[in-house]
Amino acid sequence: MNAGTKYFSPASISNFGFATSALSYAVESIGIDIVHTPINSGDNENELVFHGFNNPSEKSDINAWIIKLWEGFPWRSGLKVSFRLEIYNKIPTDTDINVVGPVLAAVVVAFNVFNKRSLEQRDLFDYTSNCLEDQLDGKTYNSLACSLIGGMIVGHNGSSIKEYQRISFPQGFSSVLCVGPKKPLDSRLPKEPRSVDSLINLTTQLALILYKSNLDLFLAFSETNFNLENLSLDTFETSFAEKAKIYGINTLFRPAKDNRGLVAVATNSFKASELADEFNSDCKAKGLKGDSALFLKHNHEGVYKY
Repeated sequence: MNAGTKYFSPASISNFGFATSALSYAVESIGIDIVHTPINSGDNENELVFHGFNNPSEKSDINAWIIKLWEGFPWRSGLKVSFRLEIYNKIPTDTDINVVGPVLAAVVVAFNVFNKRSLEQRDLFDYTSNCLEDQLDGKTYNSLACSLIGGMIVGHNGSSIKEYQRISFPQGFSSVLCVGPKKPLDSRLPKEPRSVDSLINLTTQLALILYKSNLDLFLAFSETNFNLENLSLDTFETSFAEKAKIYGINTLFRPAKDNRGLVAVATNSFKASELADEFNSDCKAKGLKGDSALFLKHNHEGVYKY
């Protein structure tokens, strides 16, 4: 990476769904790195460089949103200063984890530090929400909030989340993300379309898991049993689920935006780590390419300089 002020913004795992609240938690090992470098050129031309982004449309949107955030940033210095922003995507593409939220979180923190403003995380979230209103979806708002503040959050107001609440991170909470080869969405969906009720129920899985695990957390979600068979698992996911049960981890849910991948939620980090190691060893022994499991340590502080 080039010289400049460097920041890390954690990705977030979320059970975001339809017409309901969303529960998310930030992870440390995957996310977005940015390097912010002021350029006193006087021409007010900014430069954005993307690394690890494969979607041209996504890069174009992010570029436009960052410029809009910069131009409207509260009490920005009137000096004609430009900046170079290098953005490094450290989120594996096969996970389908939201990328835009962590990028925007890192950018507004960088702007805040550069302008020597004392805006708090809530202020930065509110500013971004207002500045990009109707341009970002609920998933991105939820991811933005979680990446900014770290830990675990509950997002409110259904598909257009604009409010969030941070909650206590359960002691010992760990997770393993199951990643497989990217396939068309149609191959991941059940043959019979799900009802709206069943889609809503899927979004409450993680909250129920935490509540029923007697962790230090209480959420007012409706009681709904989690049925693994309703998730229409692929072969690699079935193997992952079976490995999880060996380690006494029976709590699984889908976090990805396109209904891909599984996450095993554990209350013991050693179990989660061993699950990831054994699943990866099995995949290697069988010569399976693209199948893997990521042991996720959790970020408690949100965006930070390093």
